[in-house]
Amino acid sequence: MVEKKQISKKSEHDDMEVKGNIAFFIQVVGLVLLTFLIIFYIVYDSEKSVDEVTEPLTLENYDYNGFNCTSAGNFTKCNLFILETGGIYEFEFRARPTDLEYIPIDGDVKKLVSTGIEQIYLTFPGNVEKPEDNSRFAIAASQIGRFFGDFFEYKIPAQAALFKGTVPEEYLETVNVPVVDCSDAKDNVAVLIFNMANETKITQDGSCYTINGVTSDDVILAAERFTYSMLGIMEQ
Repeated sequence: MVEKKQISKKSEHDDMEVKGNIAFFIQVVGLVLLTFLIIFYIVYDSEKSVDEVTEPLTLENYDYNGFNCTSAGNFTKCNLFILETGGIYEFEFRARPTDLEYIPIDGDVKKLVSTGIEQIYLTFPGNVEKPEDNSRFAIAASQIGRFFGDFFEYKIPAQAALFKGTVPEEYLETVNVPVVDCSDAKDNVAVLIFNMANETKITQDGSCYTINGVTSDDVILAAERFTYSMLGIMEQ
């Protein structure tokens, strides 16, 4: 009888831990995505120059694949002409494009913004053990998601989602988010999966893209590699 009670308590503890992880995931994704989107929107529309932002650092201006870029420390800005608007936009990144060339892309990420996609799911595993990994997944998603919604010309709705098979079905009622995988990717629906794997790389299967990283920090770098290539600044 004592052993059964102990097993029951452990099961209840595991259930509470899973629910807690899922709840934490939803809160972090929502907060970080919103925060980053607002920050980048304000920065792009402000008149503050990179010299003011990074005054103590040495600025390096250079040409990368025909794009004018400026880097200082962990800050990089590249100018890009958007044909649809006829304007030049300044895009900010954490890493230099040269620092991300080692990350391979198996596919064509530019199709995400050129093939009539009407919905994007930014998809995370629901069974991540470390809260800090969830936070970094959210940062990685914001690196890509900031270019969608109403904050930029790519007015494609982007929504956080959980990856199928990583969350017990009985817990899905506690979180009001979609649960998707590559089978949900269609001609007009894209699924972006952020994942920790044995290699940092980006793969494509139709409208489903997987952003892999050996660590959650590598997932952020892979997300930036994805963004650079999606915008045409880096080759694929």
